[in-house]
Amino acid sequence: PYHSKLALMSAMRLAQLLALLPFMRALSRQALQESLSYVQNGNSSEVIDVVDSEPDGGCPQMFVAVFTRRVSLEQRNLIRHMWNNAGEGWGNVTAKFMICRNVRNEKAYVRAMIQREATTFGDIAFLPCHEGYSEGALTLKVIVAMHLYLEEYAGYPLFMKVDDDTFVSMRRMCYMLNSRRDSGLPIAGTYMGVFAEEKAGEQMLRGNAVVRDSSSPWFESYDHFEPERYPVSAKGGPGYILPRQAVRLIIKKGIANKNVLNNEDKAVGVWVEQLTQYNVSLQRVNILGTDGYGDHQGWYPTKGKYKDYPLIVHHHLPGQTIACLHQIDRSHAAEELIDSCFEQT
Repeated sequence: PYHSKLALMSAMRLAQLLALLPFMRALSRQALQESLSYVQNGNSSEVIDVVDSEPDGGCPQMFVAVFTRRVSLEQRNLIRHMWNNAGEGWGNVTAKFMICRNVRNEKAYVRAMIQREATTFGDIAFLPCHEGYSEGALTLKVIVAMHLYLEEYAGYPLFMKVDDDTFVSMRRMCYMLNSRRDSGLPIAGTYMGVFAEEKAGEQMLRGNAVVRDSSSPWFESYDHFEPERYPVSAKGGPGYILPRQAVRLIIKKGIANKNVLNNEDKAVGVWVEQLTQYNVSLQRVNILGTDGYGDHQGWYPTKGKYKDYPLIVHHHLPGQTIACLHQIDRSHAAEELIDSCFEQT
C-alpha cells in the first residue's frame, strides 16, 4: 500500500507539472537569458543585482506574492490597505494576491464574487494551479508565482512570498536592509526570512529533520527528498525574500521543477542550496519575526507600547489584528498600545 500511494503521488505530481507547461513556455526569453553578475568571495560567489538600493535612500523595488485562498475574501479586504500602502515605508512595492484558477465544484456566486473583487481592486493574479497543501500543491503554486514574477515584474530586483495572515512592517524591514547597506553588506546576495526564532530557543545551525510518517501533513517521501535533514530554510508563512537573479536561475535551470517537495518552505531552502552547483551562494539573513504558532507565542509581547513590540513580520494572525497593527505602524505611533489589536485574536 505504501508503494502504491507513492506511485499515485508521483503520477499526480507529473500531471500537475504538465499542466504548468503552457504557462512556462510563455515566459519572455529575454528575461530568462539575462546574464547573472557575480562577485567572487573566497571559494563561493554571491549574486549581485543591478540595483542594490534606490537613489532616494529607499529600499530596492520589490514584488510581493501574497498567498491567499479563493474563499478568503474577508481576510484580503482587511489586509489590502497594508499592501496598498507598502511603498510608504519602503519605496516601489507591488503586491498581488496569488489565487489558483483551477477549481472544481465551486459555486457560481463564489466565482462571481472573486471576479468582481479582481475587477474592483486590480490586485489579484490568477495562477494555473490548484489550491491545497498536500502532494506539493503549495510548492507548485510558488513555482508559477515565480514564473509570473519573471514574466511580468522582472524589473523588480527582489521577490517576496508571504501568506495573507502575516503582518509585515515594510518600514521596519526597510530600516533593517538600509542598516545592512550602510554597514557595507549586500542586499541582493541574500536569502531573507524567519529562519529561527532565537528568543524561543531556535537556532540557524542546521535544517529540520525530514518527517517520514505518511500520516503527517509534513510527510516527505524518499522519492522527492532523500536526505534526512533539510537545508536551513526560511519559514513559509512569515515569508521569504530572494533576489531576482536567484529566482531566474532556480526557474531557468529547472531547479524548482526537479525538486517539488511536499513542504513549500523546505523546497525553497533546497532550491537555494542547489544554486551552489552554479557557484552561487546566498547569505541567509534572519528577519525578526514569528510563525505565530503556540510553542512560539511566549517570547514577544501582545500588550504594551508598539515600540516594545519588536517584530517585523508576524504570521498566523486574523485580518483585524493585521489591520490594527498596520494602522499603528503607518502612523509611527511608537507610544500607542497594541493591546486592542491582539484582543481580536
